[in-house]
Amino acid sequence: MKQTLLLILLSFFLTAGLSAQSTGLLAASASNTHQPTKKIKVFPNPTTDFIGLSSDKGVGTIRILNLIGKEIRVFKVIEGHRYNVADIENGMYLIQLISDENKIITTRRLRKL
Repeated sequence: MKQTLLLILLSFFLTAGLSAQSTGLLAASASNTHQPTKKIKVFPNPTTDFIGLSSDKGVGTIRILNLIGKEIRVFKVIEGHRYNVADIENGMYLIQLISDENKIITTRRLRKL
């Protein structure tokens, strides 16, 4: 049981793209151009039918992953659009917001009811 949980957590960190740079753990001297993570919310959370973004500025793609990192759904971001998740099974998912330059902006948890 403990090994399975450890494997899931390790997989989460590896597949979610949470490197030292994306989590802001690099020293300021190593990257003068590092910007703090944008405060973009995925709502409603928990959800049943759809998700939306509090701000879609700079976001090009939304990726939905299961907890072991398998890609479930990908959406091209359209300003002010809501994204249908009604056909996804109930459970916990990861949402990756990807910039227009194909870099991970942030990773959030999403609960689907």
